[in-house]
This record gives sequence, C-alpha cells and structure tokens, in this order.
Amino acid sequence: MNVGALIRRKPETLPPSATCAEAACLMRDARVGSVVIAEQGRPLGMLTDRDLVLRVVAEGKRPEKISVGEVMTERPIFVADSCDLVAALQLMSDLAVRRVPIIDDKRTVIGVVSLDDVILALAKNLGAVAELIRKET
Repeated sequence: MNVGALIRRKPETLPPSATCAEAACLMRDARVGSVVIAEQGRPLGMLTDRDLVLRVVAEGKRPEKISVGEVMTERPIFVADSCDLVAALQLMSDLAVRRVPIIDDKRTVIGVVSLDDVILALAKNLGAVAELIRKET
C-alpha cells in the first residue's frame, strides 16, 4: 500500500507569515493537530498543536504576535504519494514524528498522513480479513 492511498482530505496550510493565533483557530475549526507551513504549495515546515503549547504558550509569548514561521519545525520530512507505507512508517519511526506531509511528483503538498490514519486503514483492512475468515468457517 502506498501512503497516497491514506490521504483523507486536502491538507491545511498557512504561509510562514500567519500568526500562531490564526494557526490555532485553523486547527480548531478544521479539527486537525497540525498545519503545513507552505509557500506556493511547497512545504517549508510543520506546526503542530504541541509546538504551539511548548514554543508559544509555555514560553509566555503572545500567539497573535508570533508568526508560525518563527516557531514551526523547519525542513519537515515528507514523502512522495507513491512511497510504500512500510518505508514511510520506518522513516517516521526513525525520526520520531507522528505526522508527515505527502507530496506529489511536482513536490506540492497534497496531504498529511498521521499514525492515526495508518491505524484506521490497518483496522479496516484487518476487519475485511476477519470477515473473510468468518465466512469460510
């Protein structure tokens, strides 16, 4: 299975000039835990809800005054939509990340895959296998 098959929706993106307050509102409204920081579709960084807590709130900074470019994780790892799921999971494990932007052949962000997405897909596939076994017995 390729990671592109796990993309469930268009990624939430912001430019590096957006404020952390804007990012927090976007995450809340879109019900996501991360935003890809991008310019012209090219990933520059990732910003997670954890980044906002640790790098803004816990440091006493004002989210409406700090740009996401100042607190994002720069140079995020990303994988091609054609990347094998096992290879992507190994990369995520090696780098201790829970989410990874997915890019197309033009290096444009087309989605984000999280460990939660992987678990849901695997559970669905295991359910289908279990149903086949149940029908055979």
